[in-house]
Amino acid sequence: MKTTTIPEDRDSLPAILAPRQMPDPKYLLADLREGVMSANWFQVQMRENEDLRVCWWNGQSKDGRKHGTQDRPAAPFENAADHRVHLLLELMNERTAVRLKAAQSARITIKGRTLDDNKRAALLKQVVDYMLKTEMLGEMDEEMEYLSNWSQNYGHSILYTGWQTEKQLEPRTIKVSDLQQARAAQSLAEEAVKLQQSGPDENGQARELQPEVERLIAQGAYAETLDWLETDGGRLKLVALMMLIDEDLAGMGKQGQSEALRALNKLRRSQEAVYHAPFVKKSCPKWEALQPMVDVFYPSETRKLSEARWIARVRWMTKVELLTWAEQEGLDDDWVREVLKHPGKCMDLTGLAEWVLSSGGTRLTAKTQNAWDLETTARHYQVVEVYWRAFTPFSVPVLYRTIAHGQVSSGFGKHEVMQAYHGSYPFHDLREEKWDKLILSSRGVPELIGTAQSAVKAQWDSRTNTASMFTSPPMTGPAGSTPPPIGPNVYIEQPRGGQVEWLTPPPPDSRSIEIEQTILKRVDRLYGRISENVPETLQVLLQGMLSKNMLGMLKRALQMTVQLIQQYTPDLQGRRITGTDDYVSATRDEIQGQFDIEVEWDVRDLSLDWVEQKLKFYTDLLIPLDNRGIIDRNAIILAAAESVDPVAASRFVKTPEAANAQETDEEAAALSTIFSGGIPTFIADGVNHELRAQYMQDDLKQSPVRQQIMQAQPDIAKVWQNRLQKHLFQVQQEANKQAGIEGGSDPLNQSPLAQLKAGGWQSVLGQGANPGQWQGQPQQAAMAA
Repeated sequence: MKTTTIPEDRDSLPAILAPRQMPDPKYLLADLREGVMSANWFQVQMRENEDLRVCWWNGQSKDGRKHGTQDRPAAPFENAADHRVHLLLELMNERTAVRLKAAQSARITIKGRTLDDNKRAALLKQVVDYMLKTEMLGEMDEEMEYLSNWSQNYGHSILYTGWQTEKQLEPRTIKVSDLQQARAAQSLAEEAVKLQQSGPDENGQARELQPEVERLIAQGAYAETLDWLETDGGRLKLVALMMLIDEDLAGMGKQGQSEALRALNKLRRSQEAVYHAPFVKKSCPKWEALQPMVDVFYPSETRKLSEARWIARVRWMTKVELLTWAEQEGLDDDWVREVLKHPGKCMDLTGLAEWVLSSGGTRLTAKTQNAWDLETTARHYQVVEVYWRAFTPFSVPVLYRTIAHGQVSSGFGKHEVMQAYHGSYPFHDLREEKWDKLILSSRGVPELIGTAQSAVKAQWDSRTNTASMFTSPPMTGPAGSTPPPIGPNVYIEQPRGGQVEWLTPPPPDSRSIEIEQTILKRVDRLYGRISENVPETLQVLLQGMLSKNMLGMLKRALQMTVQLIQQYTPDLQGRRITGTDDYVSATRDEIQGQFDIEVEWDVRDLSLDWVEQKLKFYTDLLIPLDNRGIIDRNAIILAAAESVDPVAASRFVKTPEAANAQETDEEAAALSTIFSGGIPTFIADGVNHELRAQYMQDDLKQSPVRQQIMQAQPDIAKVWQNRLQKHLFQVQQEANKQAGIEGGSDPLNQSPLAQLKAGGWQSVLGQGANPGQWQGQPQQAAMAA
C-alpha cells in the first residue's frame, strides 16, 4: 500500500487520500498529539469540575473539621467546621434519573419509507426490541447513566455505537462414521455431476444414479476413508473434508487445520476424537459511553462531532484482550509484536496532567498515581483507533479507520475504508449547553452552580461554628492560668486574684438561613427541579428539554444501530424477547429497507396525577366521541399501560396482531368443540365479539364439510346459531351504548349487527337448507335476549 508524502510544515492528516494509499504514521500521530495538547484549557476545567463534584480541596480532613499546621494555622479557628455540601451531586443525580426514565420509557416506532419497507417495519421493530432488551440487557441502562453523569460533569460526553462479536471455544466430537458419511455424500455428488455432463439417455431423459450404483459408491467411499486415515496424504484430504463438515473449524485457518489433523491422528486409534472449535457466543450491537479526553478526543476546534476532521478513541487492554482484539480485527502481526514491547501510554503527553487519556479518568490523583502507573505500565497496553475523513481522487469523501500506537512509527495495526457506518462517525455527543457550537464550550453543572455550592457551604460552616461558640464559648482569665476543662459535671476551681469568665458570643444571625434558601431557589429555577420554588409549567418545560436532549441523542444512536443490525445480525429463529412472551424469527434479508425512527416520551408522565387525568380523558371523553372507528383502542390501552409501567406493559398488553390471532384461535377451538358435539363456554367480557362473529361466518363459508354437518344435524346447527346470536347481541349492546352516549345513531351508518347479518351467514347453507330448523332469525333472537 502506497504511503502519502506530506510537506513538513503541514504536520497533519492528508485531506486527499486514495483508498489504496496510507497516511504517514509520523503525521497522524503528530496531529493526534496536537489535538490533545490544544485542549489543555478544557482538561484543567474538567479537573476543577470533578473536584467540585466530589467536594475535594487541599487540607481536607475526614472528620469534617479544619486543622492547621505550624506554618498555616486553621481559619477561622482550629476545629472549625469544614462541611462537604453535595449540592452538585444531588442535582446531577436528579437530572440523570429523569434522563434514565426517558430512555427506559421512551416509545420507539419504526416506519418504512415505502410500502414494501412498511411491511417489514414491524419485523424490524421486533428485532430491535430483541437486541436492546435481550442481547444488550443491562448495557443500555448502565451506559446511559455514565453518559448523563459525564455530560453533566464536563459539559458533554460521547456515545459509541458499534457491533460486537464474542466467540468461545467448545469441545466437539468427530467419529469415523461421520467422515465416511461425508465422503460418501461427496462421492455421490461428484458422480451425479459426471452423469449430468454425459447428457440425456436414449429417451431424452436426464440420467439418474441407480440405487445399486449409489450403494456401491457409498461402500467405496467408506473404505477409501479408512485408507486415507492411514497415510499422510490421505489425512490431508480428510482435513479438507473436516473443513467442509465444520465451518467454524475452517474459519480458524491454519490453527483449524492443525486441530483437525490432531483429531484425525486420534481417529487412527479409536472410533471418535474430540477437537475444539469456536462458536459465536454473542453477536449484537455495542453501546459504550466515552469520557472526553479520557476515552475519546478530537480537534479542539470541532463544532459538530459529525463534521470533525478526526475522532480518536483510546482503548486500554490487557495482553490477552489485545491478542483477542488483534485476531478479530486482523491486525498486522509485526505491529502487534511491537506494541507488546511498550506497555502503558502510547503517546508522549509531557506537560499535561497524568489523568489525560488514562483509563483512571479525572479521579486519578497524586495519592493514587504511583500505584496506577505501576498497574498500567506492567499490565495494560494503550492503542488509538482513529476515524477520519479524506477526499478521494474519485471526487467522493471516504471515512477511514486507522489503528495506531505512538511508539510504533513504522506502520499501523490496520488501515481501512469503513463501510459499516455509511460514511458517518460511530460517535454521538450529549451536550449540556447549546449557546456556542464549539463542543468544548458546553459548560458542565459545576461551572454553573459551583459557586452556589460554595456559598451554601459557607452558611453551613457559619452556623456550625456559631453553635460551637455557644456550646464552648471563649473564656477570659488571669494571665498564665490554664483554661479549665469544659463538660457536664466538671468541677472548676476558682483561681486567686481573678475570675475565669465566659465571653458573650454574638447572637445567631437568622439571615444565614435566608441566604441559603435564596441560593437554593435560584438553583431550583435554573434547572427546573421538582420543587415548590419552581412553577409546575416551568418544571415541565425545563425537564422536557432535558429529556428531549437525551432522546435526540438516543434517536441518532438507534438509527445507526438499525443500519448495523441490517448488515451484521445473524438469522434469528424463535428467540424470546426478555420481559415479554413475544418470540422473533427473522433473517437479514427480511429486515432490509429504509426506515424512519422516532423516540418519544412525555415528561409529564412522571406525575401520576397527570397520568390519571390523561387516562380519564381517553376513556370518558375521547373514546365515546369516536363513532367512526377512527381511534385505535389497542394503541390507547398500550399507551395507558406504558404511562404507568412500561416494563409491565410489554408483558401483558398484546399487539393488535397478536390479540386478533388469540381471538381467532380461541374461536376456532370453540367451533371444533361444537362440531364435535359439545357446547363451549361463552365469555362475554374482554372479548372482541365483532371479530369472533365474523370469523364464525367466514369459517362456515369456507368449510363445505361443516355446512353438510349443520344441514344433517339440527342440534349442532342450533348450538352454532346460539353462539353466533350471543356474539351479535354483545355487538348490538355496544352499538346501543355508543348511540346513547352520542345522543342517537347515524342513520347512514349501518349498525354492526346489520353489517354482520349482511355478511350472509344464512345464505351459506344454500337452497338445500331447511329454514324451519333455525329457531328464529339472529336479530330477533338477539333482541329477545
